[in-house]
Amino acid sequence: MKGEQIMARTVGIIESRSLVDLMEATDRASKSADVRFVRYERIGEGRVATVMEGDIANLQIALEAARNGHHENGISTRLLTNVDPGLLGVFGLPGGKPWRW
Repeated sequence: MKGEQIMARTVGIIESRSLVDLMEATDRASKSADVRFVRYERIGEGRVATVMEGDIANLQIALEAARNGHHENGISTRLLTNVDPGLLGVFGLPGGKPWRW
């Protein structure tokens, strides 16, 4: 939009081979910090992921909470800071082009 400043985005991703484990980890992450659930996606080869956004500190807390309690259940997390505006659509965030995995 005209005159709107595009803010840097920070994105947290939780990935798993188990939908139940992913939902449990996402629930734990959402309850632990001030983050916003953006989307859920099946990404192929039996893997599923959720995407969240928030500030760096809250996403770090949320992703740590997502990993807690998952000993060897295959929960992976990533924190992406200052995401390039061209990738916003990949994560389902405003300002990017729509994307399908």
